[in-house]
Amino acid sequence: MTSVLGLVLVLLPGCREPAAQPPAHDLKIGDLRTLESEKVPGNLALRTANFDVHIYELPADKAAMLDDVWAGLYERGLTFYNYRAFAGNLFRVAMGRRFSWSRLDDVLKNIGGRRMAVISVLLPEGRGQDIRITGLDRPQEISFIDQYMLQDKILIGPGNVNLRLTGSQVPGIRGVCQIVAYPAFTPPMAPSAGPMAELAKQQEVEFKAAGFGSKISPDEFLVLGPANFVSERVSLGGLFFTNLDGAMFPVTGKRPARKTSVRIFVLVCTAVNYLD
Repeated sequence: MTSVLGLVLVLLPGCREPAAQPPAHDLKIGDLRTLESEKVPGNLALRTANFDVHIYELPADKAAMLDDVWAGLYERGLTFYNYRAFAGNLFRVAMGRRFSWSRLDDVLKNIGGRRMAVISVLLPEGRGQDIRITGLDRPQEISFIDQYMLQDKILIGPGNVNLRLTGSQVPGIRGVCQIVAYPAFTPPMAPSAGPMAELAKQQEVEFKAAGFGSKISPDEFLVLGPANFVSERVSLGGLFFTNLDGAMFPVTGKRPARKTSVRIFVLVCTAVNYLD
């Protein structure tokens, strides 16, 4: 897979919290970049933001009920690299307060959702961490909307499609993290140093047009899910949120059945330990 990722084809042709502010569609995330190459201070032991990422799946035939999930959340304070591109990739994000966390969990379970995993993530200040969303065992062409609102196609794989998270301190404010998240493709695991590591780095693809950001504190959480359900895995939104292999779900009066499912990600901030 030495040149697979070089093939890029550009095709030219709910009820929310009372809105003090609409979503910041015209605000830009100031710095969407992978921060691996930056010089980071040596003492990172306490300079972290901690998150628990809860991954839910619900049957695709109940995807319309996701409106019940968005109804208790709000969008103010969110920023985007390009909101139209974010929405064009069928991504949707909103925030909630910790006091409504148990309500959200109940809503997801009431519409047939199951919590499939909980992943603890430690974000050292200024460093990126990847959460694996799905794996590709062979090259696959996927479509996505780029920052210019053009429909692009790219050949990726084998490797992983991830949600890449970076966190940084908000100057002058203790206990608050500026989090940035966007989809990224990474090739199979490679050595951490040397020519092979450099080659793997060159083969990464960052879908920053589908990125979003927000200030967040330990009394808040973010919910990331699909704007609409799509029954395919040939688009960026489909790869992220659609599980065609499905999962086992209970069926009233019958044995559990395997159904195509929709993924929802809940990023709960549990601690912010950035120092002044």
